[in-house]
Amino acid sequence: MSKVYGYDPAAPGMYEINKILSDSDLDGIVCAAILLNVYQQAEVYLTESAQIRAGELVTGIDSKTVISDLMYIEGCGLYFDHHDSNKPETESFPGRWQFADSASRIVYEYFKHVSDLSLFADYIQEVDKIDGGKISLADIEQRSPLLDIALSIDRNNHAINQLLVQLFSKYSPQTVWNNQAIKTYLQETRSKQEQAQSYASKHETLLGDLLFIDFSSYAEDLKLHSYLFVSKHKDISAIAIAKPAKDNRVKIGLYRNTINPEAKEYDLLNMAKSISPSSAGGHKGACGFALPANSDLAKIAQEMRNYLDQQIID
Repeated sequence: MSKVYGYDPAAPGMYEINKILSDSDLDGIVCAAILLNVYQQAEVYLTESAQIRAGELVTGIDSKTVISDLMYIEGCGLYFDHHDSNKPETESFPGRWQFADSASRIVYEYFKHVSDLSLFADYIQEVDKIDGGKISLADIEQRSPLLDIALSIDRNNHAINQLLVQLFSKYSPQTVWNNQAIKTYLQETRSKQEQAQSYASKHETLLGDLLFIDFSSYAEDLKLHSYLFVSKHKDISAIAIAKPAKDNRVKIGLYRNTINPEAKEYDLLNMAKSISPSSAGGHKGACGFALPANSDLAKIAQEMRNYLDQQIID
């Protein structure tokens, strides 16, 4: 890992925390599980960057709140993250920010000497691999329990996500995967993913080495992970997914194709910022932005292609 930013408001584990606010993807859920292991009486809240930018949950953040895998909010008690777009403008903030494959890794390293986190030591490297975009085609075709869960997490399923935090704070990925409620959820999600893959084949456009898939009119509000679609297009460098429109907005997810060793290393975050500066966020290789639901997505797709062509020239 690289240079560390932030300071300790107290010795690790000694600072009083009663609220955990974390992202609702796998990395955020594992962050929350580690933090719950340290602060066992804390309440857990899961959200996403778009909601934070919209001002949701912000008023409840105070000096006893720890934030992980999300943007920094001034006034919080502790902060941990690794996203390029979330680096605090000041180096004087409580906690840690650094370049790393996962926020879970940063939280784990911070607290591993003051709390028994041996449970997480066995699989923190796999969290790095998943969140750091280092999944292979073989990994996708033969999903491990942790990857199966990661590809199935739905930000809108609050009950399942809270259950995952509780389970991961106590058990291994294999045991979590075998939990009956989780198993039923995963089976239902796989069926929905197969339907989404069928839909994608009729709503995709190949623009050179960029694959654009338009799910904006899709009826099911489903987690649409890039790994579900790149296995059919192994030679592309990047994929853009327009997700189901919601609240008069459509989110565009941008991802490098990590299963293609020859993929061009486009700076997708800069492209996202050029299209929608106020909503763009994430990493250079995995990020997103939002647009009004009535946007001309075919035009946006061509704009992205043109931007990537300019990167090649530069």
